Amino acid sequence: MKSKLFVTFVVALLLVVGLVSQVFAAGANAGQKSMLLAVNTATRTRTATKAPTSTRTRTPTKSPTPSLTPVPVITGSVLIHGGACCTGGPVGTTINIDIAFSATSTAGAVTDMRVGYQGSCTINQDLSLVAWEPYATSKIIAYKIIAINWVGFYTSVQYRDAAGNISPTYCDDISIEGSPATTGTPGTGTPTPATKTPTPTLTSVPGADFSATPLSGAAPLTVQFTALNSSVLSSCTWNFGDGVTQTFTGSFHTCPTTTHTYTTAGSYNVTLSVMKVTGAYNSMTKTNYIQVTGTSATLTPTGTPTLPLTPTRTPTLPQGT
Repeated sequence: MKSKLFVTFVVALLLVVGLVSQVFAAGANAGQKSMLLAVNTATRTRTATKAPTSTRTRTPTKSPTPSLTPVPVITGSVLIHGGACCTGGPVGTTINIDIAFSATSTAGAVTDMRVGYQGSCTINQDLSLVAWEPYATSKIIAYKIIAINWVGFYTSVQYRDAAGNISPTYCDDISIEGSPATTGTPGTGTPTPATKTPTPTLTSVPGADFSATPLSGAAPLTVQFTALNSSVLSSCTWNFGDGVTQTFTGSFHTCPTTTHTYTTAGSYNVTLSVMKVTGAYNSMTKTNYIQVTGTSATLTPTGTPTLPLTPTRTPTLPQGT
């Protein structure tokens, strides 16, 4: 009896021990699952929040696309007598100088311009004190010639569009020559020239006047030539009439002064040809302008002069000796 009870007690104890072992095992498994779930949850949280944060930080720093709107620009020009280098007429007369204006703007229509007539085209003229006037494509200026000489006539202009944009200054110039006044009775034919006897004879249209000194002398004769024109030139050429020429190139208002030596007697035509920066060309020829005679006479002794002989004194003997 006691042995049956002991066996029963042992079996019951084993069952309790097995049950407790299963309970502890189940608890351990549950703890491991909870820990893995916590780890997975933390990993997913960090992964999910990292990328969006980085993206949101970089997006605002992106450079904006630059504007392609063009800056307003006014371009234009001014041209006197179609770009001619020179004009003129008799002293006391009035000539018309025609000036052409042209301008366009990327911001709209050109509406105004301000025009000045003084200064030099080599310097950017200040037109701030000149009044604005409506834009026009041409003007005619009446100019009275008051002197026998070359003078420069300049036109500077700025343009303004409807938006208020102002252009750079554009300029052109022309040389104006005054020739001797004429006399005569109107309506009776060709006027009689005023009393004046010019040294040279002009054989071409004036446009590059000049002077020289001396105009005559014995060979070899060195002559200095001086240009009298006033314009913006790109080149000028002297032709001295004896087969020799001299050319200057660059950018200047007056052809440089030069000298030339004539070695042979004769009468020489001299020509000055000028080229304006606009491409306009003109020349002036003065016929028989330089007169060269034969070489200067040089006195050369024809022989050696004979000196008088010194007389020889003959002694006089005393009488009675």
